[in-house]
Amino acid sequence: MKIGNSSINDNTVSVIGKFAVLWNKFERQQFGKNFNSDKLRNKMSSLTRFYDETAVSKLQEVTRQRIIGLFGVYEQGTISRYISEQLGIKVIGGRDSILLKQFIDSYPTQSEEDRLEAALLICHRIRCNMFHGEKDTNATDISSLDAQIYLFKAINSVLELFAQ
Repeated sequence: MKIGNSSINDNTVSVIGKFAVLWNKFERQQFGKNFNSDKLRNKMSSLTRFYDETAVSKLQEVTRQRIIGLFGVYEQGTISRYISEQLGIKVIGGRDSILLKQFIDSYPTQSEEDRLEAALLICHRIRCNMFHGEKDTNATDISSLDAQIYLFKAINSVLELFAQ
């Protein structure tokens, strides 16, 4: 698909479109008009019945690979940078930050509920980045989204758990 002077693979457009529809359906069905991390935390006990280890683990692995792609290495410092810079969670040491760090780093005693909550926080932040993120008026190349198709596919696998 050509948009301006840039192009994006039709499959990428399809996967991102699916993400937009799945997120909208998830948010509307589970949270009414809007989602936030406090509402998510309060609803997790009822959402855990949708937990699927394969889908959650795939998002976890893709997130690790994204960290390596962005920072060249996977270590504690880059996990914190990813949470802060890419996911926009600024309160390092806050509950969401700790939950995400444990999820990304495969904390051995993290419960299914906490793993699913962390996965949904990542889905939400990617959604926010897509629709509300920083806009660079000089950026004309949208083809970088093609390289992120794996991230959207993993997110879609998590969101599909709720679309049944």
